[in-house]
Parts: sequence; structure tokens; C-alpha cells
Amino acid sequence: VIDLTPGFDQIVQTNVPATMSMVAFHRSTAGSGFDHVWWYEINQNGYWALQFRPNFGSAMGPTRIYVFAKMMVNVPPGGFFMYNNGVMVWHSNCLPLQMQTGSTTNAGQPVAITPGVSVVLSIPSDPAFP
Repeated sequence: VIDLTPGFDQIVQTNVPATMSMVAFHRSTAGSGFDHVWWYEINQNGYWALQFRPNFGSAMGPTRIYVFAKMMVNVPPGGFFMYNNGVMVWHSNCLPLQMQTGSTTNAGQPVAITPGVSVVLSIPSDPAFP
């Protein structure tokens, strides 16, 4: 989890090696609910990094970035551990992520997220702006 106020051409290096697959999501931490965050995933020093880019002229706001990869981090000194052929694949500090392919949805269903731009959702605070 990375909290930041991104700026154009700002680069944030993750701790995920570029040889591993990863996916990142973001959400606004601003009161408005909009963060206008766009990035490229690049290789920097052998790790995945996010290079933030302009969003059609909109200023980028504060955001929280969630990075997921198949690697163990924050391994506790004790707790619950699962192994597959001698390799740790789960521990009690892991956060689960289940991704599914989705389709068109309505307000009565959860929204599916896919890698890349998949949802541009506006929840108005004023009924005059549907």
C-alpha cells in the first residue's frame, strides 16, 4: 500500500521484481472522490515502478495505490503459514485478492476490476449532476 500525491512524471518504485507479474489499483483519498491518476508500469533498477502521466490536463490528487504480486512480504515471526512443496505461499499477514472477469453491470451488482482502465465511476454528491 502506497499513499501519495502523484505528480506528472513522478516515478514510484515498488519492491516487486520486474521478473514477476503484478497488478496495481488506486483509489482517491481526497474528499472529492476523484484522483485523476494515470501511470505507466516501467522497469526501474530491476523492479516494477509506476511513472505517473498527465490525465488530459486534470491535476492529479492524493491517492492510495494497492500493489499485488505473488510474493511473500511482511512475514511475521510466528503465526499461520502454508507451504507448497517447501515454498511458503501464505501466511497470517497476507491479504487475499480474487480477480474475476466481469461484464456490464448495474447498480445492484458489484463492479469487476481488471488490469488497466476498467471502471470510470462517478458518484455525484448533488442530484443535479447524474
